[in-house]
Amino acid sequence: MSPEEIVAKFVEAADLFEPIQGQPSDVDITLIREVLTPILLQIPYDEAEAQDNLIGIILGDVKYTAKYGQAFSPPQRVGAYDTSLPDDAKPVVRAKGEARWKAKRLDRNTFETARRETTSFILKAVEDTWVRELKDPETFYTDVSPRDLIDHLQAQCTGRHAIDILALQDEMRQYHVEFEGIPEYINALEDAQRRAKRAGDDGEYVVTDATLLLIASTAMLKTQQFPRVNDEWEDLPRVGRTWLAWKAMYKRAQAKARVKKLAADGQDQFGGVAVAAGNARQLQFAPVTAPPPPTTNDLAGYFDNLAAAATNEKAVLDQLVASNATLTTTNAEMADAIKSLQANVQMLRQELLGFKTLLTNGRGRDGGRGGDRGTGGGRPKKLCPNCKREVYHLPADCFELESNKGKRPVGWRSCT
Repeated sequence: MSPEEIVAKFVEAADLFEPIQGQPSDVDITLIREVLTPILLQIPYDEAEAQDNLIGIILGDVKYTAKYGQAFSPPQRVGAYDTSLPDDAKPVVRAKGEARWKAKRLDRNTFETARRETTSFILKAVEDTWVRELKDPETFYTDVSPRDLIDHLQAQCTGRHAIDILALQDEMRQYHVEFEGIPEYINALEDAQRRAKRAGDDGEYVVTDATLLLIASTAMLKTQQFPRVNDEWEDLPRVGRTWLAWKAMYKRAQAKARVKKLAADGQDQFGGVAVAAGNARQLQFAPVTAPPPPTTNDLAGYFDNLAAAATNEKAVLDQLVASNATLTTTNAEMADAIKSLQANVQMLRQELLGFKTLLTNGRGRDGGRGGDRGTGGGRPKKLCPNCKREVYHLPADCFELESNKGKRPVGWRSCT
């Protein structure tokens, strides 16, 4: 992974992390660790030896040794070339040595980038007030390791005093009201147990599984959430009443209750109000009552509304009828205009055909000179007794005659 990609991961995490206001608490420090841990674990490191992991940047020596079998040792800075390789080394030896040297240089670069970005993330997450003691007047925070920053914050954060642990236990006794289901309830109790464990370095503030069992069993008896399972739990021998057994029994009860809820369309809220069918508290339904009969004023108002609706409908209908009549008239006028235009076009076609006939006859009589000068070969328009129009064609050539039926053009219509 390149340095640019490592920087991008930390920048994205810092943008999504909401800065801590005021003195950090144990929960805040845990949240910082929760964000940094997966980022550091995902960065490739020490691939040549496969012994170390970058989580050692923030993890203490004791926990790191317990997990990886040895303390975390930051890589040393090395030069560009491995001077320990002899000049006459065999190709295989030289290739292995150069690869190992390259891996060391990469690990050093990766470590420095991850360390610098981890420090930057922590300084952005908390106010400077709570880490000012570690600030050097000349080098500032550049020589302060991320582990030292977290340990310093952990040492002075809220939630590590005895009074905080007592307040935490009081808070745990109210979890059954705040959380909606058994799994969420169990997770909250165990998170509180871990918080108490972190507060006491020597285990003086530890919350045991027996304490969790006492709090959870008391909550179930008070709320009567699962009465049948409560009775089964009480019937178990003392040696069988463990925290693991309690979690298994009540998780199964929660699962069954949710199935019943889906079947009965009930509600399943662990926080205290309604529960699924089969539990002690049954859902309460409001009685169904018939609405009161309408009064005279109500009836008058109903009839007025009906009359107004009918009036509106009639006005809309009248408007539609008038619009339809106007449209019909317009369509009829357009049809008449089209018919008149078609008749005029037909007449023009017939006159043009007669004009061509006269021209042809004139050329036949005078050797193709077209006869006398003038329109129609010298023939004036005459009234045709067949089509009743002033035309150039001869009466015998009129298309109105049945004998000229075969000469009529396509679309021809009678003028009479």
